[in-house]
Amino acid sequence: MPCHLKDRDKIISRYLLHELSEAEAMEFQAHFFECEECFQEITFKRKALRLFHDRGEEILESIETEPEPELDRATRGFFARYLPHFATAAAVAIVMALVIQFTPLLEKPADQLWQRDMKVPYEYRPGDSFRSAGTPSAKNTADSLAGQLQRGINRSMGAYNQPNYALMLQNMAQLEAAAAQLRGQLSAQDTAAAMVLRDYEFYYGVSRLARARTQITDLDPKYREQLLREAVTNISLALDLAAVYGKTDTDKEHYFLGLAYGFSGQFSRAVEALEKVTDVSNPQFDSLASFLKLWKNR
Repeated sequence: MPCHLKDRDKIISRYLLHELSEAEAMEFQAHFFECEECFQEITFKRKALRLFHDRGEEILESIETEPEPELDRATRGFFARYLPHFATAAAVAIVMALVIQFTPLLEKPADQLWQRDMKVPYEYRPGDSFRSAGTPSAKNTADSLAGQLQRGINRSMGAYNQPNYALMLQNMAQLEAAAAQLRGQLSAQDTAAAMVLRDYEFYYGVSRLARARTQITDLDPKYREQLLREAVTNISLALDLAAVYGKTDTDKEHYFLGLAYGFSGQFSRAVEALEKVTDVSNPQFDSLASFLKLWKNR
């Protein structure tokens, strides 16, 4: 059936440029998974952009120096598959127009997650309080873990909004043994050291959530589901540590736990977590109302 989505071209363009809010993007995803016309158009544009990004100079050179029938077989085969009703030169012209329109998309690293609705404070600077309170073993382990966590976050994230979540997950995995050691050393008096472990679990969970939500890199669906499950586990552990040590500043954990549940399809749990966010005026949670509205209706 023909697609009757209002402002369809504009919405597709904004979606590919990551200019939709997360809630708007999810609503559109629900549409194009059911709409063959939109699904095929998005698939074509993404593949065309990748092809031109990888082989743009070669394609342009072949247009200038070779007769149309002599264009590279793989290039012609691509367009024959996705645009069978266009001549090759016309198809290339379309791709050129796409590249001009979507240049910002091509300039982003392949592993980047659009992060406007995930304002995570990735500039991690642990406090010094755990060095002067608590048991010596927990303090020493927390000191080491905090330093490695800070270096890993700062190295992996780079400039704000240009993170590398795959590298971040590698760094976090390397700290699992130290985190497990600290978990076994904690006592009731090790509040500050426990908060380092809380930070580790939170950032590990959010990084898994972010990796699962990557829109540019194609992930295996089973791996994506695994990442979301693990994100729920990590962020829940961060919340547990906060509760055990009497901390009530848990808005960020509840917010991102809600996102992990929501993106996993567990909408009632998502709403339950999001409704526990108290500082609704915090810009970090400016999509809270949109997510609640979206998932309450599921």
